[in-house]
Amino acid sequence: MLCPGYGGLRPPLGPVVAPLVPRSALLPAPTPRDVLAAPGTSWALVITLLSDFGLNDTYVGQMKGAILAVAPSATLVDLTHAVPPQDVYAGAFLLSIAVEAFAAGTIHVAVVDPGVGSQRRSVALRAARGDVFVGPDNGLLWPAVVRLGGCALAVAGATRPGRRSHPH
Repeated sequence: MLCPGYGGLRPPLGPVVAPLVPRSALLPAPTPRDVLAAPGTSWALVITLLSDFGLNDTYVGQMKGAILAVAPSATLVDLTHAVPPQDVYAGAFLLSIAVEAFAAGTIHVAVVDPGVGSQRRSVALRAARGDVFVGPDNGLLWPAVVRLGGCALAVAGATRPGRRSHPH
């Protein structure tokens, strides 16, 4: 299956080496922050969250705080934070069976990554239906993107040295 930005076939799970596509290509102008601030705008930003963080610490709250700092009017929906630790296949399955229940254009954030805190880059994928998926470039997002019609665009994020790691 072709995905602009990746320039080739995408394996079912696993990272893909890809040229970078400009981040501006992922979401049309204006940015979500601009739209949320525009008076009279009826567009509602819905962001789903899926992780292997569990609920026994503050990681889920920190993730929500970071999102709300950028998009304070967003509606955050917890799909689950009980994915078995580092189980990318389980996370991919759970995300893929949940996404059809949401409106086109929903943003889906998923974090299940045995290499969290490593040099693994992030990726943002826009599905043919218009949903945007953000997470690690380890195949976690791919089954859900395929369920929504395939990949229309991919943007690879830069790796960030010194990221805080999750203690799984």
